[in-house]
Amino acid sequence: MKPIIVNLSAHERVSKKAIWAFVVLLACLCALFTGVNIYEFASNRKIIKGYEKRVGDLGRQASTMKKKIKKRQADTKKQKSLKKELGYLLSLIKGDGRSPLPVLTEIEKNKPERVDIHKIQFSNNFKKITIQGESDHIESVTGFFTGLEASGRFKVNKLIKNRIDKKHTILFDFNAQWKPDEKD
Repeated sequence: MKPIIVNLSAHERVSKKAIWAFVVLLACLCALFTGVNIYEFASNRKIIKGYEKRVGDLGRQASTMKKKIKKRQADTKKQKSLKKELGYLLSLIKGDGRSPLPVLTEIEKNKPERVDIHKIQFSNNFKKITIQGESDHIESVTGFFTGLEASGRFKVNKLIKNRIDKKHTILFDFNAQWKPDEKD
């Protein structure tokens, strides 16, 4: 005898074919969305690579422009320096015949052996002079100042800087006035 199947539930039974159809439909939709996402990723990746290339090109162009600007600025500084030096030389040539040579000669006469001069800076008329240098002996520096004063050609106005570095070297910087003769 066959058993009797009684369905006590209030809804209808769903067949396995319908469930499989629904699962297959979901799988197809997932595959479709995955395919669309892969396509969008690939096309966006191409766009991103294009932008990265353009940004790299712009960066190289900016770097090149910066180098050119720096070179122009350096050239401008060199031009200004050369113009200044040329102006100084022209003022010596066209000037009133004054030359720094007598001043330098007198400084050399009065400079002790232990004094090294690093820089001599003149005013436009060669009357005001700034001298920078060093020595390892304080008496040499003092002798240099007094020798310049004693020559009668200089008036040492003031000592601007005087310091001793780690090697016990005396660094000095002072102003003086040149008293020209009729020959100068």
